[in-house]
Amino acid sequence: MSKLSLLNQEWIQPAEQPALGSRAEVVAAVLRNRKISAPAEVTTFLNPSLQDLAPLEQIPNIAEAAVYLLKNLHKKITIYGDYDVDGVTGTTLLYSALQKLGAAKLDYYIPHRFSEGYGLNKTAVQKIQENGTEIIVTVDCGISNYEEIKYAKELGLSVIVTDHHNPPVIFPPADFLVNPKMNNDPTFSGRNIAGVSVAFKFAEQMFRLKGHAPYSQTKQYLDLVLLGTIADVVPLLEENRALAIFGLREINPQKRVGVRALADAAGLTGQTLTARDIGFGLGPRINAAGRLGDSAIAVKLLLETNYQRAKQLALELNKLNAERQEIGSRINAQITAAIEKLPDKNAEKVFILAAEGWHPGIIGIVAAQIVRQHNRPTVLIAVSGEGGRGSIRSLAGLDIFSPLQKCAYLLKDHGGHKEAAGFEIARDRIEEFKQAYRQALAENSTADNYIAKLPIDAALPKEQITAALAEELEKLNPFGQSNPQPVFTTTELSIYDFAKIGGNKQHLKFSLTNGQDIIDGVGWNMANLYPLIQKNLNLEIAFNLSINEWQGRQKLQLIIKDLRPSTGFYAHATPQEEVPATDSGHKPRRKSQCATGARSAGNQPMVRAKN
Repeated sequence: MSKLSLLNQEWIQPAEQPALGSRAEVVAAVLRNRKISAPAEVTTFLNPSLQDLAPLEQIPNIAEAAVYLLKNLHKKITIYGDYDVDGVTGTTLLYSALQKLGAAKLDYYIPHRFSEGYGLNKTAVQKIQENGTEIIVTVDCGISNYEEIKYAKELGLSVIVTDHHNPPVIFPPADFLVNPKMNNDPTFSGRNIAGVSVAFKFAEQMFRLKGHAPYSQTKQYLDLVLLGTIADVVPLLEENRALAIFGLREINPQKRVGVRALADAAGLTGQTLTARDIGFGLGPRINAAGRLGDSAIAVKLLLETNYQRAKQLALELNKLNAERQEIGSRINAQITAAIEKLPDKNAEKVFILAAEGWHPGIIGIVAAQIVRQHNRPTVLIAVSGEGGRGSIRSLAGLDIFSPLQKCAYLLKDHGGHKEAAGFEIARDRIEEFKQAYRQALAENSTADNYIAKLPIDAALPKEQITAALAEELEKLNPFGQSNPQPVFTTTELSIYDFAKIGGNKQHLKFSLTNGQDIIDGVGWNMANLYPLIQKNLNLEIAFNLSINEWQGRQKLQLIIKDLRPSTGFYAHATPQEEVPATDSGHKPRRKSQCATGARSAGNQPMVRAKN
């Protein structure tokens, strides 16, 4: 059997592959792959409670900061947030909570992504101080702003930092640092929460100090916690899972006017919102404000109480998102054309391209698209004037940040983590950087790093490939980082029929059979596999189980993730053995014909392929 699949992926099988004779055994196998096996862990995962959240005081300095802020609600307070969804929702949450707690003078400030950059800056701090602010409370930023916070203190400001990013070796001189990552206890379940969740817990601490019952006053903010948690791609395990589940319950009545207006603008009117709707519908629209405009628009939307005003703001975000998509498509087309002109694109270990006219707020998204399309780490540099802003995206498991640090001597600034990074560079250093980065990456990687991996949860027998199992697996929702939708494989389904679908014929629709029933399948953006499938119909399939709802009817559907050659289930069937007719009206056919594409008496392929 070939090591790589039709999509040139290596399938990573689980260490344990027990027999799966029941739905409960399948669910248990999936949970084991997420390192959840103890009965108490399984119970907490499947039935989370807000009461399971770690005690608030496990976040260093949270109680002291809450006491201080409550004593100073008469002073002017400015919330300083980040420009992404996590920062926007955290700013909205803390602003709303402080209003409810009786803050007399309240303001918020979101820096401009390009003219000001991430975190605090001295110009903004001075402006905030001149406007009468006495206390700055940061959200989703601040832990690395030593010089800026030192400057704020010199101006006479008090500073409370709430953040979730890794703290530096030398802490900034803020009055209070509220950051779960300052607690290194390995049993602490809240270490990996999003910035909005730090703001949520800070608000909860203040309400408790005022005598309110746990979460009685902050439950209404869980929709904001959900938005920031999903959009910031934090691990959806432990506390993040609990917060996301309760956030979904809070968001779905869409009581928050801004959320309802945004859902309407995204074409989700009246629908029960899912984590996917957040990640691909609402989140990108909020982010578009920071990428192309002013993130304060998104804060204003989420604070708005009048639907008509909220609708106008949502439509503005919708327009920015459409513009973001158009710009991204244009940049993607330019990069794809440049890659196709390379003498040997398959020999390239990293794509590094620079150009004028590219939008610096979009190139990170496009770089991620190129990685998915070509399975290569990608560096894009938007050049303007005498400098450029770069974004790097990588394959899972390939560290692109360490090589960037080796090139720091060529950069004005840089930051990020193993799979995503950004930097600023002078125009006249770009060519030198290209060579240096290629060399540094080569020294930091192996051939295996460039092979895409598809983690598999279990091999399913045909008896378990059912709508009932798909419904059972919904208990594991919401899916996301560290809790992906389970991927299964089988050799016990055969391709009955397949065809290209979609406006550009870019997808594949499958009809699969287990020997008795016809099961629908769809492979998104898999049309390029069409000729390979025609030549080799005896394939092992990797898939997600899902329920497709259409016109009020629900039906099992497999989301095809990949395929690879297999000896197969039907390859061992006797030539004369018939597949019974199904409710769909398909005629009985020989199992071996299903597997091999052997022709019928009428000399027509029994497995049909449609263009």
